Amino acid sequence: MVKKMKIAMTLLSGIRYGGITYCMNFIPALAKVDNVNEYHIFVQKDHPLSRMVKQNNFIFHECGSELQSAFMRLLWEQFKLPQELKKRRIDVIFTAKNANILLAPCKTVISIRNMEPLCYKQYKNHWELDFLSWLRGQLTKVSIKKADRIIAVSQFVLKHLQENFSGLTDKIDLVYNGNTLWDCNKKFTEIKPNGHFLLSASKFVAYANQLNLLQGYALLCQEDENI
Repeated sequence: MVKKMKIAMTLLSGIRYGGITYCMNFIPALAKVDNVNEYHIFVQKDHPLSRMVKQNNFIFHECGSELQSAFMRLLWEQFKLPQELKKRRIDVIFTAKNANILLAPCKTVISIRNMEPLCYKQYKNHWELDFLSWLRGQLTKVSIKKADRIIAVSQFVLKHLQENFSGLTDKIDLVYNGNTLWDCNKKFTEIKPNGHFLLSASKFVAYANQLNLLQGYALLCQEDENI
């Protein structure tokens, strides 16, 4: 008989941009396939997931309104959350981000989804962004060392981690970000814009490579005057 596990997740920080989409898709999908293990999910007050997932083995813990700033949420996760994990006898905690819970009394799993802190020196950025990336990079490095398992979300991330960090072979897994299955029988309205345009789903930062996108589009326009 397989032992029921107590699994925790924190959605208090590191969920901006792609992190929001990741959590809003991942947790409901997880609920559909697992009604055995017990999940403790730490969220801010009135988080929409607590209304989307109504399942007995998914328990949402709403944290105080004082956790409005990113700094306060980080402090709560690193110092208060370990106490909550110990009190609830959690077996493993998963943080869907680079930052681990460094004082966690249980096994930890992290997901490296943000490569900016590990690659920011390859680009020219404002000094404030470089400083923040350096801090995040230091936390990422410590988190990688602490983690019992590491999820790489792409071949690029996997290769970078293996080449730059030793001893990861036995604790790193490649798990691509999921993609909602498209119902080919479902009718949809085709977008018919006036003229041609580019869509880039990324932040306006150097590592997102918007410059290369524009340069590539310019070359394409030179080859095809109809564009």
